Amino acid sequence: MTAANAYVRLAEDTARRITHSHTEWTGFLKTAARLYKYPYHEQLMIYAQRPEATACADYRVWNDRMRRYIRRGSKGIALLDVSGDEPKLRYVFDIADTGVRASSRPFSQWQLTEQNEEAARRALEDGYDVTGPLERQIHAAVQQLVMNQWLDHRWEILGIVDGSYLEGYDEFNVGASFRKAAAISAEYALLSRCGRNPDERFVHEDFLPIFDWNTPEAVTVLGTAVSEMSEEVLRTIEIAVRNHERSLEHEPDHLSAKRRLSDSQPDRGENGETAGPVRTDAEGLPAEASAHAVPVPASDGETVSAPAGDRGNGEQADGADPAAADETVRSDGAAQSRRYDEMGRADEQLQGPGRRNDSERTDLQLNQTVQLSFFPTEEAQIAQIDHAESVQPSAFSMLISQNEMDHLLRTGGNADEARMKIIAEFSKQKSVEDRAAFLKSLCYGGNGLIMENGRFSAWYGDDGIHIASGNTARYLRSAQVISWADAAKRMEELLDGGTFATHLEVTEAPRYERQRIAAAVWNLSHDFSDEAKALGYLACLDNIHSTNFPEETERLADELLNPEFRERLLAEYKVFLDAYRENRELMRFHFHRPQALLTRLEELSLPRREYHSDMAAVPTTGRFITEDEIAASLAHGSSFEGGKNRIYAFFQAPHTHKENADFLKKEYGVGGHTHAVSRESGSYEEHGSKGIVLKKSGCADVQMNWDKAASRISELIRLNRYFTPDEQALYDKARTQDTARNTAYNSYHAVKEAHPNDLVLYQVGDFFEMYGEDAKQAASLLDMNLTTRNIPGTGRVEMCGLPSHNLEMYVEKLRDKYDVTIAESPDFRGERHIYTLRSVDHEAEAAIDAQEAEFGADGTRVFRDPTAKQPSQPTVQELYHVDSAEETAAHLSAVSSSSESNHEPEHRTETLSAVLPRIADQGRELAPNVSAYQVLRAEHPEKLIGVRVRERLLFYGTDAERAARALNRRLLQRDIPGMGETAVTGYDFGQWASAAKRLLEHGHSFVFSQSNETDSYDVINEADAKDYIPIGMELEIDGRKFVIDSVNFGADEVSLRDVTFQNRQGFPIFRREHIAFVRSFVEEQEQLQPITRPVAFYPAEKTHLPYDIEVQTLHVPEPEHEGQVTYDGFKASSHRLAQNFHITDDHLGEGGAKTKYGWNLAAIRTLQQLEAENRPATPEEQEILSRYVGWGGLSQAFDPQNTDWKKEYEELKGLLSESEYASARASTLNAHYTSPTVIRAMYEAIGRMGFASGNILEIILPRLIQGIGKIKKYAFAV
Repeated sequence: MTAANAYVRLAEDTARRITHSHTEWTGFLKTAARLYKYPYHEQLMIYAQRPEATACADYRVWNDRMRRYIRRGSKGIALLDVSGDEPKLRYVFDIADTGVRASSRPFSQWQLTEQNEEAARRALEDGYDVTGPLERQIHAAVQQLVMNQWLDHRWEILGIVDGSYLEGYDEFNVGASFRKAAAISAEYALLSRCGRNPDERFVHEDFLPIFDWNTPEAVTVLGTAVSEMSEEVLRTIEIAVRNHERSLEHEPDHLSAKRRLSDSQPDRGENGETAGPVRTDAEGLPAEASAHAVPVPASDGETVSAPAGDRGNGEQADGADPAAADETVRSDGAAQSRRYDEMGRADEQLQGPGRRNDSERTDLQLNQTVQLSFFPTEEAQIAQIDHAESVQPSAFSMLISQNEMDHLLRTGGNADEARMKIIAEFSKQKSVEDRAAFLKSLCYGGNGLIMENGRFSAWYGDDGIHIASGNTARYLRSAQVISWADAAKRMEELLDGGTFATHLEVTEAPRYERQRIAAAVWNLSHDFSDEAKALGYLACLDNIHSTNFPEETERLADELLNPEFRERLLAEYKVFLDAYRENRELMRFHFHRPQALLTRLEELSLPRREYHSDMAAVPTTGRFITEDEIAASLAHGSSFEGGKNRIYAFFQAPHTHKENADFLKKEYGVGGHTHAVSRESGSYEEHGSKGIVLKKSGCADVQMNWDKAASRISELIRLNRYFTPDEQALYDKARTQDTARNTAYNSYHAVKEAHPNDLVLYQVGDFFEMYGEDAKQAASLLDMNLTTRNIPGTGRVEMCGLPSHNLEMYVEKLRDKYDVTIAESPDFRGERHIYTLRSVDHEAEAAIDAQEAEFGADGTRVFRDPTAKQPSQPTVQELYHVDSAEETAAHLSAVSSSSESNHEPEHRTETLSAVLPRIADQGRELAPNVSAYQVLRAEHPEKLIGVRVRERLLFYGTDAERAARALNRRLLQRDIPGMGETAVTGYDFGQWASAAKRLLEHGHSFVFSQSNETDSYDVINEADAKDYIPIGMELEIDGRKFVIDSVNFGADEVSLRDVTFQNRQGFPIFRREHIAFVRSFVEEQEQLQPITRPVAFYPAEKTHLPYDIEVQTLHVPEPEHEGQVTYDGFKASSHRLAQNFHITDDHLGEGGAKTKYGWNLAAIRTLQQLEAENRPATPEEQEILSRYVGWGGLSQAFDPQNTDWKKEYEELKGLLSESEYASARASTLNAHYTSPTVIRAMYEAIGRMGFASGNILEIILPRLIQGIGKIKKYAFAV
């Protein structure tokens, strides 16, 4: 009988035996509990051969990691590896089979004690929402898990009852038997591992349901369920215990001794080596024990190896801290979170070759042929251990091989095209320190790699690259840290040896650098302000400027090869940069990094070192998302502003775990974002009703339901890893402001009582806040979110806040409906400045009241009898003597005070000598710089001129008359020095933006200015009424209704919101159009405004009324259909040569590399012919053009050393110009093609959402000739 058959028979016999005896089953459960990180079928094999085993690992792990040797005569425990196509035997050894040396590493184990039991109970409460003593918590948690097992695998379980005592049971009774048998078994195992005596709690009759599961298939299903449930709960307890131990500072020696094996007095072996006894109840080997098994010689020369990913081992070694398995592997290979994990701790392998996915839980297949292996002698192992101990460790010395370390360095830290960036930087021959600084800035986040020796995690920190086996490295004390300087040195070695990057990457790196610089230069120059453009900065770009950004980028990249051009560009750029430092108005936006761009331009002229490589492709390995990356993604918070602070605050409050999970679900909402995992462009975060999914290119997805996400975030907060130090400081500052808000609430009420009918804005720090009904009204009008705050002694109060830097904009909106009182205070000290701005309606009413007071409510004083005796008008002195000085002073100062203010006049007694000089000086106080004003008036004869005089924006003469009507301001007549008797009106200068809007709404062009140091006027704002696009106006375009949403004058674009389907569910639909196009519809709409026509006139002398009567009719003109602008007509005017083409071939893009190459060439030749003949494409030619797929994946056509493509290389080289060829070659790295099948699926998807027909907005058309760099007007219509 072969060895394989023997172990098959052994496994089958053991499976039958353990379900036929209470003693056997409980014995198996105790062994499985000690080895809970192994899958069931390996637990079964270990129990069959060594039921007393406590910690097992491959001999390589004992040798290399633990510095222990396998004793002579020890018998390995055979396990079956079924991860490959052909099953293989591998062997592990219990710790009792090992001997120790002086250099042997101790390892930790966890035990449940009185000191850490409370921590374990809290973990179970958080993970399973169970309370009470530990035994009761375990019982309740198992009941939850066993029900989940039944619901998840019900049909699988019902399918294996044939032949067992369960045969003939209905579904209900099979389920009852499974739940009882699995629950009692899992609870027994858990109590055993936690140091309780389960035999005192359970009796023989409790296990009667076990005996129904008496076939190998049935016991496999039952045993697998028990193993999985036990593992989940024990990992939860383990994390809590280890976290508790790490939190203890100045730990007593007796506690340390309890948790470590006693290796202080090793025995002496036959040859004098140290060989001591070890505790037989020891646990704990590295999680990577079996994962790190390396090939050992087989009897016939074959290798018998354990693959990476095996989890058949005990605990982790000291320094390699274990963490709970918060991830399981779904049937599709993606990792799914089970429960909370300790953030930043190493994780065991999630699934070994023996742990089948849920979709493969069937009986063991142990009928394959395997061979036994021979192992090195005891002396050879000891010599190997001593040699390893004597070797001086290098920066890269660890279990990870040099090849694997090199591959980790090649990953480039998640940056796009990282290797080409590194090549370009290292070619500058800078110092090691500079290269190290560059790598530190380039690399971000973490990486998980699955290599020959298992799973390794890397984290790119400030001090270097943290590397450790397992799923975490960032906070792991045992992680090895490769300094950035050491990493830079090794990368240089790889570059010198031609093993860092591919031949194509090494060749294209210099051009890639120039392309990035060229793109940065163009982005900056396109954001020049009008002033900068007028001054002609970077004039050397004029000759290569294009309306096509890719084309001008390629041109500039080519020009950067020319030293003379580089020198000129650098000189002009320095001139611009010096001017920009003095005047930031030269740029429209300020996110550019002009100083860094200067450095990059200067470094283009540095001497460069050339590298070479013969690599066709970089070696690939498996990847996974590390625990560090998951934690960093969660620490990012939700996608909403302030979300992270809200999460932290909520979790700090006394809420249940379920409340925390529900809060997260609501806070995150439905959505997602890119660059979510280590900022990699291929990563994404999705969140919805079920939880959070993290995706990263080449990695299995990580799924966390909201319960698991809440547990992870709780742990991050507990470990002070949710906030960075800076974020914590800002949060603490905000909390201080919250305290001040609570204190200020009573002061707010005092202001509110004095202004009960106003909206009161009370400043607290950087915000103006409103409470109660004021907050509700403001939130409704401004479309803002309404929040609540718990005010001590008051309860929860609705509130909303306005940022102080946007106060003017919000107040103007509020004044459309409400009077607004502002209680202003930059800090929380001193008195507040309180003032009121009346609503627009109340301002108008005040103006009407003033008119009626002057002329009479019925106008009688306008039409008074000139022959009648009029009452004498009192002089100022008379007014003064009748105690009206207060009224006079207030009236005379009204012009120079804010027209919005309704301050109560101060009650004070003034002498006439104080009032009269102020009357005489009033004209001078309103006077502009007359000569400068007249110059401005002459330069802009058709516009209203507003000039700043102190804190007022004043208009004069006819401008004042027109502005007063538009701005609803009072018109005064004053004697202005140099101007004479002149009409004057004004507006608060701080609200000039509001004035500009109102003037444009009334059709007035304007110029606003203020004086400078030379006593002339600088224009601060200018607008032409004909360019005004009224926000909120409704237009009808091509039978659809749109509302003007916003105007971008810089881009000459108007955003239109489609309201045709506004009553349907879904997201709002927007479209962008040119200002001229929208303006044509606005003008047409304005022409349709009603026109008044006089019908009759009755003078006052005939009607005996104090006013004339005029009768008018309203006429609404019909729209002029002839020559009306339509969307299609507007488009056609700019695309007269275009003809639509519809792709109907679903097989576009299919075929081999040379087939695609042939399609590309045919398209290019056709396009060149169309361009030469200056005509649109025929349908047949459009068919040819539609087959163009770009150069992605066709890099062979650009490789002169590839003999198989020599003909194609020469053909393409001759067909394209030099610049076109370079552009096409560069596109091999970034060209993408979307097949019609994918496009059609997208349209079908939105069709299923309810969209039937209409315009599809924001569609980006693929560049038909990718890499040539020209927009071809002959190809297809928009």
